[in-house]
Order: sequence, then structure tokens, then C-alpha cells
Amino acid sequence: MYFVAAEYDPEVLNMLKFRLTELKAQKERTIGRRLPWAEISQEIGVSPQVLSNLSSPSRPAITNHATLEALCRYFNCTLEQLLEFDPPLSAEVSCHVDDLYPERRRSRRERP
Repeated sequence: MYFVAAEYDPEVLNMLKFRLTELKAQKERTIGRRLPWAEISQEIGVSPQVLSNLSSPSRPAITNHATLEALCRYFNCTLEQLLEFDPPLSAEVSCHVDDLYPERRRSRRERP
């Protein structure tokens, strides 16, 4: 399973935020030293570039469930602590993907 935000409009791309920088800073305070992305990368088996991309607020979130699990285990956190929606999710009546993203269906039909 991949989280590929590129299908959606730019507004949706920026809704999913990884809290890697915060979690990394917390872990650095706990262990009392700096943690380079390269060290974290080696520990969890995910490239430093992927970690850098996920920690950057200006890049779309593209990852898979294995990376999410590895990050949660490394930082000893839940998925809810790793990711956040910005702005926060509202109490929508429907959770159907076509209701949440009406342009999604239309754009798929228009693809060649």
C-alpha cells in the first residue's frame, strides 16, 4: 500500500504532515545526542532521502505501510503521533472517498 498524494490537487497534497522532525528532536533529547538522518536510515532500512522528503513540509507525502511501521517502531509512537492532518479533520457526515475528493473520480475518467 502506498500513500501517493500526487493524484490529488495541491491543496490535498499538503494535508498530511509527518511529525518526524518533532519525534527526532524528542529522541535526541532522550538519548542526549544528535541523530543524523543517515543513522536513522541505517537503523530502519529506509533511505535518508525518503526520510528527508517525509520530514519536509514542502514535499508531498509518498510512502508505504512498511516505512510507516518502521518509523513508529523506531520512535516508539503510534501512527496518530507520527502523522497529522493539517487542517485537522472535521466531523464530515460522509467518509466516502468520492464525497471527500469529488475531483478524484472526474480526473480518473479523463485519463487516457
